[in-house]
Amino acid sequence: MTREPSDKRPTWWLLYTIGVLLVGLLALLETYAAGGLRGVLQIVVVIAAFALMSLWRRHNRVALELDEWNRRRGARRRHHVVSHGAPTLDAPRERRPDPAFDPRGRRALHYGRGGGTT
Repeated sequence: MTREPSDKRPTWWLLYTIGVLLVGLLALLETYAAGGLRGVLQIVVVIAAFALMSLWRRHNRVALELDEWNRRRGARRRHHVVSHGAPTLDAPRERRPDPAFDPRGRRALHYGRGGGTT
C-alpha cells in the first residue's frame, strides 16, 4: 500500500536523531579523544552530520514542499456552518476583476471624486 503524495509528511524524527547523534559523538570525542586527533575527529563528525542533514533534506524535499503548500492553502480556506450545523470548508472563491484596471493591464477610465479621468 502506498501513500498519496498529499499525505506524505517530513520525517522530522530522523532529523532530530541526526542532531542528537551529532551532540553525542562530539561529547564522546571531548571525553575520550586525545590531543590533535580530537580536532580532526570533531571536524569529521561535523562534516558527516551536515552530509546526513543534506541527505535528509533531499529525501524529504517533496514532503516539505507539500507541507508548505498545504499550510498556505489551508490559511486561505474559510469555515462556515451549513444548515445542519456541521462545519465545512469553502472552496477558494473565484476572484473578481478589479474595476480600476482593464484586462490589458492599463489603468481603466473611471469617474470618481475628481470628476475627471485618471
